[in-house]
This record gives sequence, structure tokens and C-alpha cells, in this order.
Amino acid sequence: MAQQAWMYLDLNDGEGWRPLNDRSRDVAALDSFSIQWGTDNCFEQPDPAVLSFRLYDREGMLAGKAALLAGARVCVTCSSDPMYFELKDDTRAYMAMGDVTLRDLHNQVHYAPPSTVSFTQFTIFNGIVTTGGTVRHHKGDAWILHLSATGISVLWKRLQSQGPTSTDRRLDGYHWTGTPADRLAEMNRRAKAVGAPTADATGLILPPSLAPYSDDFPSQLDLLHRMFAYSGRAPLWYETYEATATTLSYVMAGDLAQRTLDPLMHVHVSDGVTSHEVLDGNVVETSDPVEFDLPEPYTQVVIHGHSVSLKDGHFEFGDTETVQGDRDTLPAGLDATQKSASVSTDAIVSPVGVAPYNPWQPTSAQRSQIAQLLLTIDTRLRPKSIVFDSRHLAPFGHPHLFRAQPAMFLAFTRTIADRLDDMDGLPAIEGAWSLLGGTLTYDWHHGEPRFRHEATLWPHARADVTDPPTYADMAPVSATYEQVPDYLDIRELQTINTIQEETP
Repeated sequence: MAQQAWMYLDLNDGEGWRPLNDRSRDVAALDSFSIQWGTDNCFEQPDPAVLSFRLYDREGMLAGKAALLAGARVCVTCSSDPMYFELKDDTRAYMAMGDVTLRDLHNQVHYAPPSTVSFTQFTIFNGIVTTGGTVRHHKGDAWILHLSATGISVLWKRLQSQGPTSTDRRLDGYHWTGTPADRLAEMNRRAKAVGAPTADATGLILPPSLAPYSDDFPSQLDLLHRMFAYSGRAPLWYETYEATATTLSYVMAGDLAQRTLDPLMHVHVSDGVTSHEVLDGNVVETSDPVEFDLPEPYTQVVIHGHSVSLKDGHFEFGDTETVQGDRDTLPAGLDATQKSASVSTDAIVSPVGVAPYNPWQPTSAQRSQIAQLLLTIDTRLRPKSIVFDSRHLAPFGHPHLFRAQPAMFLAFTRTIADRLDDMDGLPAIEGAWSLLGGTLTYDWHHGEPRFRHEATLWPHARADVTDPPTYADMAPVSATYEQVPDYLDIRELQTINTIQEETP
């Protein structure tokens, strides 16, 4: 039996995580689920993921108490490659296990719950069971439960109370005053108090100042996005999972990708921290016939922010905007019709501020980054449909493709579009993509568990190759000519930013 999904519940009764469909405590069968998550637009903060799942309750152990599951914590995981210590409750000798295949081991082992240090699965989703659903009689003592859960970051959306105020008389009537660092710390403090994940902004540059609020009480998730939305790197906030722990982490939808070559001449795409080898297009499902979308071009990004003035000893904050265009990078004709992408920020973006409310204004480098982002959005062909299926890609070998969280970066080779050149003479879908959303489903197909992820991809530009690799740069390469993958050609080498050193 192939890798399958496991579900755990914490009923908030002090008993911790309970396995729902574990072999040792088979309360109910996880018949199927679907997770809607993410966004298809880098300028819009996504809502928390939503899990819809169906349980087969063989003996009615859950059906009568289904309404009491509301508010329970739910953790969905995927089985790992089975390890010997996970077979410890199997008393059979090896010679008596001749009927068990390697594929069967996924259903033979007893996985430790996700709260233990021996947890070896990877987490697909963490959330909170919501109210509502249905309970339907199946046959005999069996019942079918249809329930749903929302990502735990929904608690950030529910936090909409008044923010901290100031003793400065110039700020009378305002809340969420203070520095950007103060605001982030207070939001994390409030999140922690209600059991919500904290936001990890490590590596992000805080704006010089943020406008406070008077009559509005936005959610903390909106406040978090607006705090950094001024950046030309297009930050978006998502839940990321480690066992049962969830963190609000950011991805930069506007960042450039680097292409690297490993010592065996395999191409990888990287953000400088995480690297993924290019995927063979033959193991990825697309529409039949293959179809690509031509996006309607954006010509500028309008950043809606705030201005500040001091009148009669009182701060006043107004609405203003700054516009960043393509800097003449778009091909002729694409900028014939003006279309704007819009983002909202709490940053002061007026040319002049009033201390301590210092303004932010885009640097030349930030304007160039926005121009590159617009060019990439407007000129890259996008697959109309792309699906990662566990029958072709083992989830534990590619966990970044089977989670309800972003994956950066991805790239593909051996695709039918490799023969289509873009305006630079390179394959039209070459470059990098990030997985920013999608629909992840799980069901049973001919008695086998199946994961399918209908992915929403977002294009990223390649980092410029200022110095194409020379023969001297190829010193770390240990591959023989016979080992070089057949997708690598001279043209591909011109896109390589770095060559990896062989690790000892």
C-alpha cells in the first residue's frame, strides 16, 4: 500500500493528540479530504486554508458526538518511508512476513503521534474543526461524517480588537500607535495568548513608520500583510508546519530565482537557502491537449499608503499613493492599455513625513525589482492546469509538493513547451515558479491511497547571469559525459548562476 494520510485530533480535554485512523486505534477511516489554500495573485494576502474531510465511522463512535468536535485541533500527516522501529508492535518473525511487500509497510507500521520526538511523518495541514457539517447513515452501525476545518491562522483573522494607544496627546483618538517593531511584538503577544501561531519576520526590513488607526479595527492578519506590503518583493504570509507546530511565515513572490548546477550536472533552482532539482515534465500532469494562459498585462503597481501632517498640535493621517511602473521594460504593445495592480500598506509613503513618522520612498533598486516583476507577470506562459499526483511522484520524496503551504522554487524540464522560445530565445516556460496555492485532495483509487495537488503556480524571473560559467568553473563537476542528463544543453548552461561544490 502506498503512502497514505493520517489524521490526529486534540479535543482540548488535556488528553493530547489522538490517532483517528491509526492501525492500533482505528476509530474511523479517513475516506477523503480536500484542502483549498493560497492565492493566484501575489498582490493579495491569502485567507487561511480550508480542509473539507469525510470520515467513515464503522461503529458510530464519532457520529453521535460529531457536534462536539467543533473547536478541536486537527493535524493531517503523510506517512514516511517505514522504519524498523515503527514495526516494534509486530511480533512476527521476518520469515513469517513473506506476504508483506514494501508498499504494504505503510499500513503495517504504528506511527508515533505528532507530539512525540519520534514523529517521522510530514505534516500536510494543521487547523481547527469548524461548526457545521453532516452525519449520514451508511449501513448497519456505520455512518459517514462530512466535516471541515480552517487553518489555525484563522485566529489572526479573529483578533480584531483595539490596538495599543499612546500617552502622546498628539495621538489622542488613535490606536495601534508605536513603532513597527512594537506593533509586530504586540501582535505576536496577542496571538500567543490565544494559542495562535506567531509570525516570523526574520530577514524582513521594517518600514520607517506605520500610520495608526482611529475608527477601524482590522484583523491582525491584515495588519501583518499591510506592514510589509510596501516592499517590491511582494511578501505573502502563510502557515508552515513542523509536526503539530504552526508558524506564520512569509514568501517573497517578487524575488528572483537562481539556477545552480550540482556536481552530477543536474540543474536546481534556489532562493539562496532552499534548493529543488528541476522536475521532469513527464511526471507532472497537465491538460490534454496542453494549454497555457496568456495573462492580461499589468503596467504598474499602485501602493496605497498614508501621509502625515501635524495640525493644531494633533497628528492627522491621510490616504496617498505611490506608483511604480515598468521602466520601459515591457515590449511594445503590452503597455498600450493601462492596468494597475494595487496593494495597501500602513506605511507612510508621502514624500515628506513628520517625526517620528518618517516616510518610505522606493529606491531605484526597488523600482527596478517591481519593473522586473511586471515583466515576468506579463510575458510568461502559464500552464492552465498542472497536477502533482502521488502515483507518479512519491510524496515523501517530494514533500514540498504535497503540503498546503508554499514551495519555492520549482522548475520543469522535458516539457512540450521546451520548443517554444520567449523573446530572449529561451524556452517560454523556463525559469522558476513558486507554488502559491492550489487544491490538495486525497482519496482512494482502486484500493490505493492517492494524493493529487492541482497547483497554482506563480512565475519568477531568473537572476541575471553576469558571468556565464567557464571551463575553470566546472572544476567541481564529477559527472562523466554519460551521466549528464539529456535535458542539459549549451543553451541551458547559459542560465546557470552558480556551480555547487561537492559536499564531503
